[in-house]
Formats: sequence, structure tokens, C-alpha cells
Amino acid sequence: MVAAVHTKGEGLNSALDIFRKDYRRAIIFCALVTLAPIAYGYDGTYFTALLETPVFKQQFGDKVGPNEYQISSSDQSLWVSIIQVGEVVGSLAAGPVG
Repeated sequence: MVAAVHTKGEGLNSALDIFRKDYRRAIIFCALVTLAPIAYGYDGTYFTALLETPVFKQQFGDKVGPNEYQISSSDQSLWVSIIQVGEVVGSLAAGPVG
């Protein structure tokens, strides 16, 4: 069983005490960990929407009609998979750093 030890002069006396210098590192770490899932979801959504922009289709798609371009489903899946490969490589590279 774990017991909490309270020493004189330590601990939180009010809600604003969490901003003390003692807690900054923990707050920054928690904020970064919280941002990771948000960034993960943003990347996938952003890139999927990018595949449908006219400029992207014009540069990377095949012409199927006058002023009409289309990206094949195999190319779309390749583009989306490249994002996931980048996430894996980034995670493996961040491991030794972190």
C-alpha cells in the first residue's frame, strides 16, 4: 500500500499553484502528449482533403476529359500510405531522442 507523505511547505494550496516552477516540466510533457493524437488526426484529414483539390489532381492525376482530371484509386491509396510510413519512421526516430 502506498501512503501519501505531506511535508510542511509543500503541496498545492490553490488551483493556481500548478503553474509553479516545480510543475512546469510535467505540464509541458502532458501538453505535448495531448497534442500527439490531435496532430495524428489532423494529418490524415488534411491529406485526404488535399487529394481532392483541383490543383493536386491537375499535377498528379490523369486527364479524363476537357479540364477534368482524376487520380486512380491505387495512386490515392499509395499517397495515403506514404503518410503512414512517414509516421512510423518519425516514431522510430523519436524513440532514441525522447
